[in-house]
Amino acid sequence: MFLGACNDDDTQYLPPVELQITSSTVDFKSVGGDGTIEVGNADPTLTATSNEEWCTIKACSNGVVSFYIAPNDEMETRTATISLVMGESSAKIGITQMGIITNYKTDDFFSFAENKAFKQFIRFESEMPITVSISEEAQTWLSYEEAENGYYILADENTESLERLGKVTLESGSLAKEYSFMQYSRSSYNRSWIADFKNRDGFATQDEVSVIAESNEVTVSFKNAELTFKGVLKDGVLNVPCGQFLKTANGFKLYLGVIFENDQWGLNPDISFTLAPSALENGDWVLTPQMDQKIGLKIMDKKEEIYFVHGFYYGNENDYLRRIDQDITFQDRVSDTERIKPDHIILIKDSIDDESAVQSLDVNIRNIEIDDGITQGTYVYYNEESIVSAENDPAVAVYKELNNVITRSLRYENENNEPDVDNYDNVSDICSYHVNVGHGNCSIIAFRKEGRSILWLVDCSVRETTYSSRNYASNLDKCLTDILDEYGTNKISKLFITHLHYDHISGIEYLIRKGNIDCNTEVWMNLYYPWTQATYTRTLAKLRALGVKFIDPVAGNSTREICILYPKSSFCAKNPAPKNEINNSSVLYQIILAGRSMLFPGDIETDGWDNVDTCYPHMKQSDYYCIAHHGSVNGHYCNICRRGGGIWNPHDVWKCAKNSKAQILMGRDKAFNGIFSQKVLNCFGKHGNLHKTEDADHYIKLNWETGYSEYK
Repeated sequence: MFLGACNDDDTQYLPPVELQITSSTVDFKSVGGDGTIEVGNADPTLTATSNEEWCTIKACSNGVVSFYIAPNDEMETRTATISLVMGESSAKIGITQMGIITNYKTDDFFSFAENKAFKQFIRFESEMPITVSISEEAQTWLSYEEAENGYYILADENTESLERLGKVTLESGSLAKEYSFMQYSRSSYNRSWIADFKNRDGFATQDEVSVIAESNEVTVSFKNAELTFKGVLKDGVLNVPCGQFLKTANGFKLYLGVIFENDQWGLNPDISFTLAPSALENGDWVLTPQMDQKIGLKIMDKKEEIYFVHGFYYGNENDYLRRIDQDITFQDRVSDTERIKPDHIILIKDSIDDESAVQSLDVNIRNIEIDDGITQGTYVYYNEESIVSAENDPAVAVYKELNNVITRSLRYENENNEPDVDNYDNVSDICSYHVNVGHGNCSIIAFRKEGRSILWLVDCSVRETTYSSRNYASNLDKCLTDILDEYGTNKISKLFITHLHYDHISGIEYLIRKGNIDCNTEVWMNLYYPWTQATYTRTLAKLRALGVKFIDPVAGNSTREICILYPKSSFCAKNPAPKNEINNSSVLYQIILAGRSMLFPGDIETDGWDNVDTCYPHMKQSDYYCIAHHGSVNGHYCNICRRGGGIWNPHDVWKCAKNSKAQILMGRDKAFNGIFSQKVLNCFGKHGNLHKTEDADHYIKLNWETGYSEYK
């Protein structure tokens, strides 16, 4: 007989009930607003708290948590976490709010001759409310009208004074932009001025200058220097012909513009410079000289700034195709003067200190003067009329030396590094996530290996290389949050960079700051390519501070899972990429996992494809393909088929990539002329399985096992 006893206090253990989140509002624009989280199995014990003051819980009842997101008047995206607790169960919901997005006119000074009334348009757009204020002294004669994409600033005719200055400030969130408007007459010149000079040794001196305007003829006299020259008023601006004889000094004849020992003209009198009234911050009136660019002498004006040359491109893709025809017909026997050249340049104003202080310009160089010898990767001055080299500017020298110190140190510290090799035979749940970052690239490959989740990242951009410089960090945040929910990690173990362009690396600093990239991340990046843009230098400095391990992405460092089809050796100053074009330095990564593969060709162009001799059979055997160079025609054509022994055999890349089950197009249509190319869309769109990241709210998820794609 068996006896048993039980205790009335014994209870069976029940695991906590998992909270069922049926809907939630997690993404907000800068203006903020109300949001809700609905819990399907909620009971009265449900509570909610927020870790940020700008994310305020309003109510929590009947399974609905309502909260308020305050306006974000800063430029940076910000995140908050709402924690839900119900008994022993809990859940955390990530909230992302974008920073303020603005688009505004950078020129801030406008002058109008003859004291005439004017109506000047100022572009100023923002997601946040905009306020307009006029300086007190100008409120009687300046006003404004709201217009599409900005404001019209209106001024009455000036009948009360020789000249006057008014200021208008446009504010939105943390951004405040001040614009100055000046009216003046020819009589504004007719007075005594103080001229400030610096000689070649840097010593400053002053002189008293009288300007006498009689009708349209003007005489300018320097008292101490005993110099006089003539000018003519035209449309309110004083035009001064160069080459005027001034005087003889120390045996030299002094002409306006240059000194010569004989009687020849220093400069052609048909060429002139101008003197126009302007105003300083303290209210003092000045005459600002501006020199004609054609004469080769440079007087810097305040609107001229330093930009980094991101690259050149063809505004009309037919010009590029004609250039390809030249190469096919003449096989590199075309002289530089005969070659059809790009007609657009992309300039980036960057900062060594502030990753958000970026301005990008797409400039048609058919309409402006540009110095010979300007190439991508160099610094220039740009002022809407000309582009000239700034390589000798002291600030540029600092940028380049800092880059040189960091890259040399990293090369020394990481020389002969070999990639970490692991056994990836038993991997599962392989998915790639292709993030909508506008005109840029950002792909995450996630998979499981023996119960451990692993993330690899191919390129990382969060800002566009366009006028808008829009920040897409919220899309990347959303993607990483969803990956964390599914895979249990958001840490990047390997980072693969195809090339160093801004729209492929601009998000690395962001992920370092958020902790997704840390000291355990293995970074595949070419440290030898001569590229000194501030964003790249900052990124290298932060990666070095983390102590990450760098791998040289060349064919010899390939592993079973990471197959590098190109290049065989790193491109550098002594081993330039084809046509000395950074896009042609793009590393071709083929990622192979569990018998599935995806090819990432970066921004490689025709001249780069012509130097790839390992694409066959790898391209034909790739299950998935990322379309080269954002769907532009120059990433779509190949002139030389190396498989055929290096013969000229022009064809489009589609012929090799058509066996892939899906094609990913990363970029934004019409970000630049020729993107997306209709020729590329016709090939992949009509005959392939094309997916464009711009069509996704946040990202595209591609299941490598099934080939099924989801737009999130």
